Formats: sequence, C-alpha cells, structure tokens
Amino acid sequence: MKRRSGNTFIPILTAVLAGALMICPYVGLAVDTSFDCLEKPKFEDEPQIGYYVWRDKDDVWHVVTVTNEIMTEFSGEITVTRGRIEELNLPDEEKMGENNVVVGDNNRVIEFEYITDEEQLEFEFEVAGGSECVNFDLKINEKRKRQNIFLGERKVNPRKLPFARCY
Repeated sequence: MKRRSGNTFIPILTAVLAGALMICPYVGLAVDTSFDCLEKPKFEDEPQIGYYVWRDKDDVWHVVTVTNEIMTEFSGEITVTRGRIEELNLPDEEKMGENNVVVGDNNRVIEFEYITDEEQLEFEFEVAGGSECVNFDLKINEKRKRQNIFLGERKVNPRKLPFARCY
C-alpha cells in the first residue's frame, strides 16, 4: 500500500482557515468556523467574572461587565481606527459612578475605569464613518486577563490582549 504525503493536507487546511477568517475575522482569536460574531452570549445563573463583548445585527457593540457581586475594578480603552463612536449608552451614574467613562480623540476613543459590585453592567456604542477595526484593551483589577474576556455567543477568549475586531 502506498503511503500518502501529508503535504496534500496543507492546501485544504489553508482554504478552510481562510474561509473561517472571512466568516469571523477577529484578530488574535483561535479560528473556529462555527463561531457566530453577531450573537449575544447566553448568561448562566452565575456567569464567570469578566467582560462579555459582541456586536449585534444592528451593528451596535455591547460590553457587559460581570462581577458576581464581588467588588471588581474594570478599566480599559476602546479605539476606533477610522470613523467615530456614536450613540454611547451607559448605565446610570449610581451604578457606574460619575465621569468614569470618557470619549476622546474626536469621538474615536472610549476610556473607562470603574469599581463595582453590581452583578452586571452594560454599555453599548455604535461606530459611524466606515471604521475598519475596533481595538479593545480591557483590564480587570489593573491586569489584562484574556481568560476573563468572552466574545460572542460561544464566549471565545481572545488569543492575546489587546485584541481587535475588524470588519
């Protein structure tokens, strides 16, 4: 019996990976063709502490922070490479604190820092003007913890931080 060379597998694998990136081009993520970029994650009774990030079908970005009622500091920067941030919706100041979210650099950057024990807080934003990428640099208790960042319905962790979502 003649043995096949493993080299025939490489073009097929390359085509599959390229297709996966076309479906869901998260920069820095493990490729998974079944990962849906647009769906909201399902929250368990006690979701893991961290960030849950997704973009819905109306192109609205959602960032939910979860604490499980443990005092936690969330901080970071979200940057749009082109275009501008519009329609930023925040939780009320009683839950998040005053002036803890700042939009700067001609509405291209969201900087935030707040300490909370609220079980879940969500802010959302839209990007207008043809942005190529949205870059996320997210921290929990002043540290980057990729294992506590969950993207989309399948709650995929980014491979590295900061990470970008390009479309």
